[in-house]
Amino acid sequence: FIKRVRDDEENVARLAAKQFGSVEQYTKAMKQNLAHFPESMENFKKLQENKDDILKHSDDLFRKLTADQTKSPASGEVQEILQEIMDFTRETSAGWAGDLGEGYWEMVLEGYENELIRSVTDQKFGEGASDFAAQALRAYLHK
Repeated sequence: FIKRVRDDEENVARLAAKQFGSVEQYTKAMKQNLAHFPESMENFKKLQENKDDILKHSDDLFRKLTADQTKSPASGEVQEILQEIMDFTRETSAGWAGDLGEGYWEMVLEGYENELIRSVTDQKFGEGASDFAAQALRAYLHK
């Protein structure tokens, strides 16, 4: 793992700065994660045991978000569902991933706009689901 990181150091640094705001913030988060590594691994094991329930709940929330794409992505109702997704993500990742970083959701937004992710998301949740989720997240992040 360390060798791969070193081999791709520029890209890792760019992504770290993008997700955490700076390499220094990334380093701080990683030190925090390492300081709590045993607890994080224990929490990760618990998540693994419940992964099917977690994935189902996550999918259910996403289906709820994209069920009626005629609504405005910036509407209170859509934004409330998006907040549920964000809270659930923070909850399920907090025990093992720690701080997601201030740029995490911007990276998620970029993911929804990626052709491969868009295709997979639309196939799973219906045509336009990825674009709708991106619009809702953009509205949330830029309000």
